[in-house]
Amino acid sequence: MKLNAVILAGTKNYRQFVIGKKKEYKQYLKLCDKYVIEYVIDAVLNAKLVDKIFIICDKQKIKQVLKKYSAKQRKRLHIIENKESLMENINYCFTNYTQKAILLPSDAPFLKPKDIDSFIKQVNTNKDYVIGFTDGSDLDKIFDKLSLFIKKERIKYGLFPIYNADIRISNLHFLDSTKIKKPEL
Repeated sequence: MKLNAVILAGTKNYRQFVIGKKKEYKQYLKLCDKYVIEYVIDAVLNAKLVDKIFIICDKQKIKQVLKKYSAKQRKRLHIIENKESLMENINYCFTNYTQKAILLPSDAPFLKPKDIDSFIKQVNTNKDYVIGFTDGSDLDKIFDKLSLFIKKERIKYGLFPIYNADIRISNLHFLDSTKIKKPEL
């Protein structure tokens, strides 16, 4: 079963980061000569279980990013101009473009196609909303290795102890808007 994907890359009412003298939104920062959002778009394009891809964003800002993609790839990408808030973006997209989809952040450069496919395989599409979780124990190992460079207590990351495992939210979500009454949004 394939699902549509919605990449949340809105910029309205979001804070920009200051890098040197330049201000920029996280998803449009460059990491190893690629925009952060490119990593997410690449992962979604290469996921086997994703059909259409909707990107909620500033249409002008995304133009530069999309130049690298082939016509065949761009055909799967549907650009939606961002609204004033996250909830307006989601409501507009799910009212006008797709009723069911996975939601992805635009600032997740380490997201892999297999993560997306695995989430889609496991999601219960009979539910109205599903949030992804993943094993967070690797975070502790990473912080232990970097302890000379990073103060672990200064970095916020949420781990939930569930059944003796450290679980964290994976930033992958599923939404079926047909199962939600519109006034609830």
